[in-house]
Amino acid sequence: MTASQTDERTRSAPTRSPDGRQGVPVDPVEHYITGFVGFTVTLVGTAMLYPTLAAASDVLHYLSSTLLLFAFLAAWLLVWLSLEVLWEWRAGRLTVT
Repeated sequence: MTASQTDERTRSAPTRSPDGRQGVPVDPVEHYITGFVGFTVTLVGTAMLYPTLAAASDVLHYLSSTLLLFAFLAAWLLVWLSLEVLWEWRAGRLTVT
């Protein structure tokens, strides 16, 4: 068996979690896809709500743009996390006990 065949077998081999369950490793492309979709959804949602967000943050004067940025980042992370959980649940890698 060549080294490339050994590498391919270890990459595709199931892994064990700390609690002893056997699972399939997650492809990084899945994380990139959910991150990009989450960013797009957040961008569209923020664009639709921008006048309301700008009016609400106007109270802070100089920090209003910082508040808008932090609100956007927090929304993106929440949407991304939600999409990751849904993706894992749909793929069957997330079990609810």
